[in-house]
Amino acid sequence: MLVIAGLGLYGFRDVSYGLMEWIRKADVIFLEQYTSILPGFDVKEFSKWIGKRVVLTTRKDIEEMNGGGILHEAKKGIVVFLTIGNPFYATTHVALVLRAAQMGIDYLVIPSVSVFDGIICSLGLQMYKFGKTATLTFPSEEYGFYPHSTYFTVLDNLRKGLHTLLLLDLKVEENVFMTVDKAVDVMLLLERLNNKNVFDEETLMIGVARATALDEKVYIGKIGDAREVDLGPPPHSIVIPGILHDVEIEYLSARFGVDKKVLEEWSNRVKTEYLDTQNT
Repeated sequence: MLVIAGLGLYGFRDVSYGLMEWIRKADVIFLEQYTSILPGFDVKEFSKWIGKRVVLTTRKDIEEMNGGGILHEAKKGIVVFLTIGNPFYATTHVALVLRAAQMGIDYLVIPSVSVFDGIICSLGLQMYKFGKTATLTFPSEEYGFYPHSTYFTVLDNLRKGLHTLLLLDLKVEENVFMTVDKAVDVMLLLERLNNKNVFDEETLMIGVARATALDEKVYIGKIGDAREVDLGPPPHSIVIPGILHDVEIEYLSARFGVDKKVLEEWSNRVKTEYLDTQNT
C-alpha cells in the first residue's frame, strides 16, 4: 500500500495525528525534498521523533525511474511517502499515485497545509479573491526561454480584479532559489518583452518568505523598492493584488502597518487601468 502525505509548511507542526498513525504502521518511509523547502525541519530529528528510519528520494527516483523503487516496496508492505506542503500541489506526486493505481497497489492520500493556505493565513487575504496561481521561473537567455505565460496569468487576473499568487522558482538539488528581490528583475524583464503594462516600478506587490514559519517575513510595497529587500532564506512567494476588499485592507494595515491609502490607491488603479468590465 502507498500512503502519500504532506508535512505542511513548518517543522513538525503540521504533522497530523492521522499521518502519525500510518507512520507507526509503515514498513518503509520515504521523504521527497526536491520540490520545495520545509523551514524548521531536520530529517535526523524527525527520524528520532517518529522512531523510524527515513529514506530520502531524489528527482531521478520519482521522475526518471517512475518511482519504481517506492512502488516496489509498496507492493510488499505499507509505504509512507512524505512530501512538503500538500502532497498533490506537485503534479509529479499525482503521477506517482496514478502509477500505483495502474499496478493495482492500494493508495491513500493524506492532505496537509499548502503554500496557498499559508499565504492566506499570513496575509489575511480572501480565498475567493484569488485567480489562477503561477510559477515565476528563472529565464534562460541561452535557450530563449522566458516565463511569458506567468506574465499573462497576472494580466488576466488583474483584468478580473483578482489577486495572483506567484510561486518563486527553486531548484533544491542545485541549491538555486529565486528570492523576492531577484524576482523583481524577472518581472520587469517580462514587461519589457511583452509591453502590456502589467509590471512597472509602481506596481504593488506583497513578498512573503517562509509563510507561517516563526521567522516569516513580509514585504508590502512597490516593485521598484523591493530590489533592496532581503527577506532571508527560501521559500519565497509573491502576491500581486487585484482589487482589495475593505476587510483585506483593514487586516494588512493592522498587522503590517501599511498605509491604507497605499492599498486603496492600488485597488483604484486596478479598477481604472486593468478591470475588464465586460467580463466581470
